[in-house]
Amino acid sequence: MPGITVPYGYGNKRVDLDQLDNYETWSKLHPEFKRRVKAMFVAANGHVGVGTGWRSSDLQKAVFLQRHVVSSSGKIHWDGKSWALKSGMAPAAPPGMSFHEGVNNGMAMAIDVVGDVAWADDHAQQFGLVQFAAVNHEPWHFQCAELPHGFSSWVKAGRPQPTNLAGSPSRAPQPTPAPTPSKARPQLHLGDRGPDVAAMQGLLIRASAMVDKPANQDGIFGQGTQAALQRFQSSHQLAPDGVCGPRTWQALGG
Repeated sequence: MPGITVPYGYGNKRVDLDQLDNYETWSKLHPEFKRRVKAMFVAANGHVGVGTGWRSSDLQKAVFLQRHVVSSSGKIHWDGKSWALKSGMAPAAPPGMSFHEGVNNGMAMAIDVVGDVAWADDHAQQFGLVQFAAVNHEPWHFQCAELPHGFSSWVKAGRPQPTNLAGSPSRAPQPTPAPTPSKARPQLHLGDRGPDVAAMQGLLIRASAMVDKPANQDGIFGQGTQAALQRFQSSHQLAPDGVCGPRTWQALGG
């Protein structure tokens, strides 16, 4: 929509609505989710904009650690520890378990808006969105209304895709197919090398546990690959031991 600018980030910056795709935090949103949010921005006539949409797993980890503390009574389990929310903080999901990350084939399905948040909350439903004031005390946080609110419940439901307003299911962006195994995969450990490691890396990239770049598909099981594997294991209720055995291969789809 030419002529409409929206708030961007947490300062005083404004961005032309048609230029938002130049920013990764917006461009990596699921297309149907992005279409809904953009429609809300247009209806708000530039009074609602983008705080944070897509974020990297490293940033999600930083947000989680900023808001939570290790506690024996904590209800969140991640990285082999129990975590509790710090006083006065809004909750954040552990890395690998947030819709802000590229959990849907590299695309995110959550956004934190800025500007007239109260207006956005009042009008969210008409755009097929749900705000999270009643879910986890985050009135600025929006997701697709028809999808499960949490990552784990979304996975258990079979990773359903947003439905467009015409009633046709929207398609998730399709990643490059991972190699199809012709035999049982071996157990892989830190330091291993070869085509099976490369296949595992490809599956981790497909699962958005690693960034899709040549260095992450080199067939070398290094510390970066191990860290990505542990994030994947934690997000799929597997022991995060950093070893790719039968159960992890099965979860990866390999």
